[in-house]
Amino acid sequence: MIFRYCSGPCRKSETNYDKILYNLAHNRKLPPKDMPPQACCRPIAFDDDLSFLDDNLVYHTVRKHSARRCGCV
Repeated sequence: MIFRYCSGPCRKSETNYDKILYNLAHNRKLPPKDMPPQACCRPIAFDDDLSFLDDNLVYHTVRKHSARRCGCV
């Protein structure tokens, strides 16, 4: 089974708004609980489903198991 994953920073997808919020929180002018989540590198498309037969002759299908394309979301 081939497993491809996504990793890395998503700084390029940040807007000026995101940068300002980060700066305010970093300088303790904004409570950390008010910070919106940061963009992260995630799969935006997956390889085809993978089906296999186990030792008990039961078919299993694994969906969304390997990244085809990555993006910042």
